Amino acid sequence: MKKSVVLPPRNPVELKQTIAISPVDPDKVVDKNQILVEEYGKYLEALVHCVPTPLLVLDDQLRVKMVNECFYTTFKAKVDQTENCLIYDLGNGQWNIPSLRKFFEEILPSGKKFAHYEVTHKFETIGNKIMLLNARQIGTMPIILLNIEDITERRLRETELQELNSELGKHGSKLHSSNVELEHFAAEASHDLQEPLGIISNFMDLLASGYKGQLEPKAQEYIEIAKNSATRAQELIRSLLHYAKMDSEEKVRETVDVKSLVSQVLADLRCQVEDSSAEIICDPLPTIIGDKLQLGRVFQNLISNAIKYRREEPLKIHISARQENAAWIFKVNDNGSGFDSKYNDRIFDMFQRLHGREIAGVGIGLAACKKIVERHGGKIWAESEKGKGTSFYFSIPEPTVNR
Repeated sequence: MKKSVVLPPRNPVELKQTIAISPVDPDKVVDKNQILVEEYGKYLEALVHCVPTPLLVLDDQLRVKMVNECFYTTFKAKVDQTENCLIYDLGNGQWNIPSLRKFFEEILPSGKKFAHYEVTHKFETIGNKIMLLNARQIGTMPIILLNIEDITERRLRETELQELNSELGKHGSKLHSSNVELEHFAAEASHDLQEPLGIISNFMDLLASGYKGQLEPKAQEYIEIAKNSATRAQELIRSLLHYAKMDSEEKVRETVDVKSLVSQVLADLRCQVEDSSAEIICDPLPTIIGDKLQLGRVFQNLISNAIKYRREEPLKIHISARQENAAWIFKVNDNGSGFDSKYNDRIFDMFQRLHGREIAGVGIGLAACKKIVERHGGKIWAESEKGKGTSFYFSIPEPTVNR
């Protein structure tokens, strides 16, 4: 059996007759739009109530259509005095604020959104408040989202901080003036103290040379003790003055070739190095950023200490550096007399002397090293064993210019 074949229409009239047109039900379209509107309203309500700061939804007449709980809590508002009310009428007219009117009537119309508009107002129920307003129109709809952030506490803290900074500035200025006065006093006192000490030392020299061979050995010994005491007192005063002036010295940041710096320090200490017959080994050292003069003092003090506290066997001093955690760690090692490790921290305190009076010194050198290193943002420490030598380390957390 042959299958029947349905031929397509030959002309538009026949085509029109073959198409079945289904009529559109207007009620279903309206229902669908209504569902969309309701869903959008639920979404907007959920969004409003999720915001942790006061939020209002206004219509194009600036009437309140929706408010979150945070608004009621923050401004102690009542529902019957808020919903469907003109924003200026909220709280029995408490929101009829000139700056708020300016915001809605002049600023907001110029654009569909505005951010960080500050309003200050005294409310009857909650007192003075500083509010930060952020508003946005939702698309082309006649709806405005108004977010109100209470920044009263923040502004209060900022004001307190500014006042505190101002007070600190005043105290800092007074402290600076006091430091300058103390520095001048210390310099004058240092001069006044050193002058008689110098005279004592000179007279002891005159006495020793003028009566040479006429004095008993005991008298000669007394003269030598008096002269040494005067010299040590002068050195102590100079060291104290220099230590006190460190904090007031301007911090200098310059390129420092540490190898050249150490060479200069060794040249200055040439007599001590030769007298001690010290063997000094200096590894390749980096170029860093710091205060050349102050860093030179650190190396000078550490090398002088190694020479001062040497043993009878030939002295060896090894100076090296390594890079670690964005800082340079410098090491000055010696095979000298060393000290008990329990004094590792104490030796950097003022006037701490572990070897008594038998070795010359005033006990300020290592304290000065610590202050200089800390001014550079670094740390200084020591490792030692009595009779086996000492290693001093200090870090300078500055980027290297080149190796």
